[in-house]
Amino acid sequence: NGLPLLLKTSPSGGCRHPTEGYVLLLSEGEYPMGWYHISGEPPRLEFIRPSKPGTDVVRRCFPNSVERCPSEIKAVLVITSVFARNMYRYREPRTFRTVHLDAGHIAGTVEMLAEQYKLGTFVQYTMNEESVAKELDINLMEEGPMATISFYNRLES
Repeated sequence: NGLPLLLKTSPSGGCRHPTEGYVLLLSEGEYPMGWYHISGEPPRLEFIRPSKPGTDVVRRCFPNSVERCPSEIKAVLVITSVFARNMYRYREPRTFRTVHLDAGHIAGTVEMLAEQYKLGTFVQYTMNEESVAKELDINLMEEGPMATISFYNRLES
């Protein structure tokens, strides 16, 4: 249809790119603490809303990450999938296989990039999906959380 081709670092089944990313920043820095959406075109972080200091949101949304991550979590990347994008290509309801492949490719890419920047990562495929959906204001029948990557300072672990 003449739209420009978006080149991505990770492959996508059918080039539909169903995966979305959201970041919860838990410490002050260049950006204020809070929730952000990762926009691909143009590449940028889009501020959604601030987050209160502390670990209440993290414990509620990502209990396994809090208990198992080797150090204090500084940020969490939530990888979601917009099911209709893949369903269009594969004609299967929610197309479970391919959305997991997309999320896994992106998680692997993020882990490799974090290693280059000396960041620790902890990938988790379980979370409190209802709490995450409420935080992100998403409908679980349309867009579902697939994985999280917690970031921590490797020097502190």
